[in-house]
Amino acid sequence: AAKLKLEEHSSVLVSYVRELNELDALTLFKKGAKKYTGQRIFWQNPSKTVTLAGIGCTERYSSKAGNESYTELNQFKDKLKKQTVSNEIILGTGALLIGGFSFDSLAKADANWEEFQDAYFSLPTYLLTTTAEKSYITFNFYVTQADLIEKPLRIMKQWEELLATPFVTETEIAAITKKEELA
Repeated sequence: AAKLKLEEHSSVLVSYVRELNELDALTLFKKGAKKYTGQRIFWQNPSKTVTLAGIGCTERYSSKAGNESYTELNQFKDKLKKQTVSNEIILGTGALLIGGFSFDSLAKADANWEEFQDAYFSLPTYLLTTTAEKSYITFNFYVTQADLIEKPLRIMKQWEELLATPFVTETEIAAITKKEELA
């Protein structure tokens, strides 16, 4: 499918989904702490029946366009869909953009939030989706005619390296940079 889609586009987004034996999403998230700093996402619904752990970033959308961000994001998603091939569509898997919008794009952000955009969404390179029944891994990556064979092999090798990464403890990740007691 990617080879056919490459006749229309210079690059194609491959979103390959496969079922996994049980893998703890929080463990995967922590394993990616050092190599993927700033490129990790963890989300779980309130009833804890669906958990997503995203590692790496294949694509991102960010905007400071206020309310126009909604329209821009839809255009971005449409473009992405046109150049995506996937082997399977299971709810919560595939080329899933994860992120959000500011609560009030018209309000002036205070100093703590200045660096954040009105909208930010990321497409993880590796997306672990865990439900009450099953776990799935989605590999999201671009290929071109030149790396159609090599790129998937490299992505799988990096996945195996991620799984082999020693577990990082919270004390290795976190460091207190400022302490302030409020009365």
